[in-house]
Amino acid sequence: LVMLDEYFSQYEKSEYLPVVTPAGIHACEDSICFEVGAEEDLADKGRLCIGKIVADWTEKEKLLALTVINDALCGSNESPLKRAVLSSGLAQDMDLSVDEEAFQPALELDLINIKDGKEKELLSLIRDTMKDIIEKGLDHDALEASINRMEFRSREPDEPQGLIRCITAFTGWLHGGDPLKYCTWDNDFIVARRWLQDGTFDRLAREIYLDESNLSVLRGIPSHTISDEKRGKEAQRLQKIKDGMTAMQMDTLKKNNAALMTWQQTPDSPEALATLPLLSISDVNPEPRLVKSIESTEKGVKTVFHPVSCHGIHYINFFYDLTDYTLEELQLLGLICDLFTKLPTGNTDALLLEQKIKNNFGRLSFGIRSFSKGLDRAACTPKLTVSCSVLDDKLNDALDLLYEIMMTTDFSVHDRIKEIIMQTEESNKQVAARSGHVLGISAAGSRYSSANAVSEMLNGYSSIQLVHSLAKDYDAYTGRIAALCDKCVKQTFVTKRLTVTISGDTSCDVSVLTDRLPEGTAAPEKTSYKLDLPASLGLSGTTQVCFAERSWNLGEIGLKFDGSMYVGANIISLCYLWNRVRVQGGAYGSGMRVTPAGGIDCYSYRDPSPDKTLTAYSEMGTFLRGLAQSGEDIEKFVISTVSGTDPLVSPRDAGSMADTRYFNGISYEEEKNNRSRMLNTTKEDLARFADVLDEFVKKSAVCVVGHTAALKECGELTVLEI
Repeated sequence: LVMLDEYFSQYEKSEYLPVVTPAGIHACEDSICFEVGAEEDLADKGRLCIGKIVADWTEKEKLLALTVINDALCGSNESPLKRAVLSSGLAQDMDLSVDEEAFQPALELDLINIKDGKEKELLSLIRDTMKDIIEKGLDHDALEASINRMEFRSREPDEPQGLIRCITAFTGWLHGGDPLKYCTWDNDFIVARRWLQDGTFDRLAREIYLDESNLSVLRGIPSHTISDEKRGKEAQRLQKIKDGMTAMQMDTLKKNNAALMTWQQTPDSPEALATLPLLSISDVNPEPRLVKSIESTEKGVKTVFHPVSCHGIHYINFFYDLTDYTLEELQLLGLICDLFTKLPTGNTDALLLEQKIKNNFGRLSFGIRSFSKGLDRAACTPKLTVSCSVLDDKLNDALDLLYEIMMTTDFSVHDRIKEIIMQTEESNKQVAARSGHVLGISAAGSRYSSANAVSEMLNGYSSIQLVHSLAKDYDAYTGRIAALCDKCVKQTFVTKRLTVTISGDTSCDVSVLTDRLPEGTAAPEKTSYKLDLPASLGLSGTTQVCFAERSWNLGEIGLKFDGSMYVGANIISLCYLWNRVRVQGGAYGSGMRVTPAGGIDCYSYRDPSPDKTLTAYSEMGTFLRGLAQSGEDIEKFVISTVSGTDPLVSPRDAGSMADTRYFNGISYEEEKNNRSRMLNTTKEDLARFADVLDEFVKKSAVCVVGHTAALKECGELTVLEI
């Protein structure tokens, strides 16, 4: 508060408060083009977004109720409104949402990949289905299940909680309301359950979902050329401006650009830097955060308990060894994991299953994680992971339901599986624009370890290609899917391959599930995988922005990680790449990361000039060497690095991190040693890391994600379509 006062004391309180008046509500229509891949058929790719203002920002309980109704109507493929649309074949996917943060919140219906010429028929179907659902009355069991799930999530906040609460406070505060209005929810769930009993949900549905007045309609039209057209128009616009400038204006522009470049490249003065508040090394705890891992064996099942304050929630993970699966089997199994909880079981249809899951679990997910001990890059241990969060009074019912899902999910409903595959295919089209840096790092790093190869096959470019193949000819995979599901249930879901981890205030008894599993046979402790994507790779996608990544491993030249490298990477990220790639290059972000397993990655995010970024990477060693030879104190960099490697974590994440340390065999002493090396980093350490960066630039793999025109500027790349 003292520091804040130093700023605010310079000003007088203003009596003026801006008044925001509601916008007029009226019907309107428009259209916009969006890009699809050059090889993609334009048929049946149209989109439709229909929106309507339905509330005032003060109506928090109403907005919660609408969110609950949307979830019950359209939250999964089996929800009644979405099921009607999907079964009709008139659209491939749909979503129904309400914006809770706007001054004038709107209800929005999004329809994806509409059959050409079928828009009116589709809207008629939606209208008739909604009318039928509302006339019969909303499914109150579905509404209650959605309320239960939302309430559980509200009591399970992510970190950093303080920052999230600050942002949440603005939802009402920006509009002149109470900053705490959207920060507390207990009373709202009480109101929601009362409305469930008194018919308010059904009344809201009739008033809002059947009223088609004042709709805003936006049509999305697919195009192969829209991105090229936009870039061409922008080039013409700039050329026209340039051609219209006088010699004096051009000279002034050049001088201004030169002055800007000088300013960007000029370090802050010592006087300016001295105004920043700083901690000292003595303020930093030399001990890393410790979450214990307490091993035990119960009825032949290995259990690991992590004592974490979880406010009565148990975070339970079932890890099953998959070391006898090929890399291709793991890849397909990764997609199959996404089908658990979305398909019917032997006893329960998919819609009722969804309600049971919401009523019994806070979270439930299936996936694959891969672990490797120490510096062993040649081998790893992939594990099928079933993760859930459960309240104590729901534990036995939840575990009983989980057993049913694991052992009796019906993978023969191929029409439902194909729907999910096609939706995943559509979602993957946004990956390049949304998280191209993740794709790039995954592809570039896949050649350096077994664990990285598994990660790429499960979550990277290779996974996207598998979904392409499934979407193109799903029938060709039905036999493989059936065999793999059978292998998973009969050979993998057994106690010999199982390790259970539990994070919570106390451990809990999971024998309701484990006692029913067969003993089976153990899998090998570890296995090796190899994946050789091109070392200089370009991934071409439908995105206007680019991502330039480099990846390597210290083990390639016989080096090992030590904690001081964290400091070097932090300096490169915040002092060098921030200025060169973000400030001067115009990218949204850029950075370097190092891992105890020896991995080094550089990335840029939403980058307009990936070719210049690759050049910037080549000069990192020179920069760090210069800083190490300067008289600048590095203590502030050390403290910043410690903060970055010791973030606030939620109880769920604390347990997950403890799982990672346990399965990767990372001891507390190793973590303590890395922290000590970090806290005692010297300029000599930084100079040595600068030499490592020189080798990194020479020998690392490169992956650039972006549009074709940008990839052509990045040198010799093997270009593949995403």
